Amino acid sequence: EISLGLVGSEMCIRDRCYGILLLISVLFAILYKGSFSLMLLCLLQIVPIFLYLISWYLRCRLHITLLNGSGRMYRGQAHTVILSVEQKGILPIGSATATLVCTNLLSGQSEQMRLCFPIPARNTVQIAVQVIPEHCGMTQIQLAELQIWDYMRLWSRKIRRSAVFTTPAYPMGSPCFAALSNLQTQLTPESNTATSQTIGQDTSELYGIRSYQPGDRMNRIHWKLSSRQDGLLVKEYGTLLQETLQIVLVLPNGTSIQQLDALLETVCTLSNRLLQASVSHTILFYHTQEHAAVRCTISDTEQLWNCLHQVFNSLSAARPEHLLECCMQQIQPGGGATWLLTPDLPAQDTQYLQEVHYCFVTDCPQPIPSGCFLIDPNAIDAAVTAALETGKEPAV
Repeated sequence: EISLGLVGSEMCIRDRCYGILLLISVLFAILYKGSFSLMLLCLLQIVPIFLYLISWYLRCRLHITLLNGSGRMYRGQAHTVILSVEQKGILPIGSATATLVCTNLLSGQSEQMRLCFPIPARNTVQIAVQVIPEHCGMTQIQLAELQIWDYMRLWSRKIRRSAVFTTPAYPMGSPCFAALSNLQTQLTPESNTATSQTIGQDTSELYGIRSYQPGDRMNRIHWKLSSRQDGLLVKEYGTLLQETLQIVLVLPNGTSIQQLDALLETVCTLSNRLLQASVSHTILFYHTQEHAAVRCTISDTEQLWNCLHQVFNSLSAARPEHLLECCMQQIQPGGGATWLLTPDLPAQDTQYLQEVHYCFVTDCPQPIPSGCFLIDPNAIDAAVTAALETGKEPAV
């Protein structure tokens, strides 16, 4: 059980009460003769010293770690982080307060969380904390400090241990059910990428086994497996994919965290829709560690998350000034439709609209150029749907 609140005021009240009690015992020892008053005064003086030594002992018997509790982290979704405190001492800790700091490494925005809990002797306490990242990017959850008290709350000790957990906060993407009629999605035997998500003609990728039905080809019968069964079994093969779309993601210096969220949500929405239709595609972006534009082939969701992780890492350093020109030079001719995603498109860069099929921007001066879509963070699926479907005019 976790309780949130301030405990400093309670400690102050207990200190004052104990001081008053100690003063009364001193007056009692002076005004009354006898061993009882003297024993009471000695006891009240020994107790805080004993508790002080115990607090130092318990401070050295703690091991603190932060663990991931719920897989991937997504923007705007609750993510579980587990604070694990192992107590190896023979005495329990009556109360402890942990201060966690959640920081977005791209924007620098941070949020503090304070947790109060007891720690039993020779036991491990695991506390599940719900973290909701506001923005995409690398998110760091760090234990700022752990403060422990004795049972009388006379002494406290602050423990600063290196407990850090870093994970990317991925975009969620918006549900999109647009038809892919504005892309060349026909499947050809010349494709180099195969998938087992849908049934097709690729004999190198086995999709599944099913019972024989009238009209099935004889060369698809699985003779070895059928010999062990009562009936005939037929092989179902995977689908050959064709790369039909190039997504060029340009994130220049000065891109705000809100613009980054909108662009990454658009990439995730578009990529998920293409993967649902078993359409392979590529994402092109500038990698600061490689000092060049790199291309990621996306044929499943795992490759998408790995690509976005690389995008987050590439944002940690400065990008060149002519970033758009650098990325546009890496576009492969004949590689299918090309979609450009960038925060804004200055007047001197509108020439690149002739080299791409569509352009998505978060800020654009009026009037909006033809083929350019202004991204609404609250309706990203509308812009993606308009570009995917035939006959849709660019609109805000």
